[in-house]
Amino acid sequence: MTESVAGWSPDPTGRHELRFWTGVRWSDHVCDGQETSIDPLVEAPPVAVSAASTASTDQPRTYARARPTDPGGLWWTTKHWRLPSWAWIVVGSLTVVMVGISAAIGDKPVAAGTDTERAGPTSTVLSTTIAWTGPATNRATTTATRTTTLAGFGNGTGLVNKDIAPGRYIAAPSTNCYWARLSGTGGTLGEILADGNSSGQVIVDINATDAAFQSSRCSRFAPYVPPPSAGFTIGEGAWVVGEQLQPGTYRTANVAGCHWSRKRDATGGLQSIIADGIVDGDAIVTIRAGEVFESVRCKTWYRT
Repeated sequence: MTESVAGWSPDPTGRHELRFWTGVRWSDHVCDGQETSIDPLVEAPPVAVSAASTASTDQPRTYARARPTDPGGLWWTTKHWRLPSWAWIVVGSLTVVMVGISAAIGDKPVAAGTDTERAGPTSTVLSTTIAWTGPATNRATTTATRTTTLAGFGNGTGLVNKDIAPGRYIAAPSTNCYWARLSGTGGTLGEILADGNSSGQVIVDINATDAAFQSSRCSRFAPYVPPPSAGFTIGEGAWVVGEQLQPGTYRTANVAGCHWSRKRDATGGLQSIIADGIVDGDAIVTIRAGEVFESVRCKTWYRT
């Protein structure tokens, strides 16, 4: 199998400008302009309902599910199925109960702030779908939705646990991206917990104890989602070993001022550094699963 350099390339589906190539396959990470997001490469096929489901109520009704492509899939048909009128009274009562429960436990959506690039830490809406199908004149359907989304954010300063949820975030490569984790918003150097400057992919861990997070000249930060497989070649920036990048020994050649570092996490602090080095010429380094590997001015790394 031919392996190529991991990185951002034109989206083969045409839905976005860029999609991340792991070196082995396409991932769910996409980029439009300077904003990254998650869009699965392949969407699940819709469920098809046979035309018989729209037939007259005087005729036997047939409900069919589309035949799956896998050999172990389910293919079934039910004929001559009809509920007595008393059953629909029960259905109506259940529908009222479900609507009441949904209204009682549903969370309110997070209101957007003045900064249109920043959303709240979570956006939650309750959603459950229950469909009762029988004669067309006695059909009851209750639909609600529950989704929980960890929102991304753009450049600027946001308060952690209010504007930004704690967690691991990823940003696509951009020119001279600067970010900083802050212990306060007074603007002093002493409030900088850790910071970084990169023109490659950015990975950063934001802790719940951080007061704020600041960034400038960066692509939009999105919640980090591990790709389906890890690659064997990488370019500039930070990479999660064992998820984006296979563990092992890597080599790069003919570099000048190459700075690499192996880290315990992506918080950016000095205490997270396991080892680092500055190299001219050829560089070789062994990295292990669970680490974050970052490099600047090192060109492309290949696993040996």
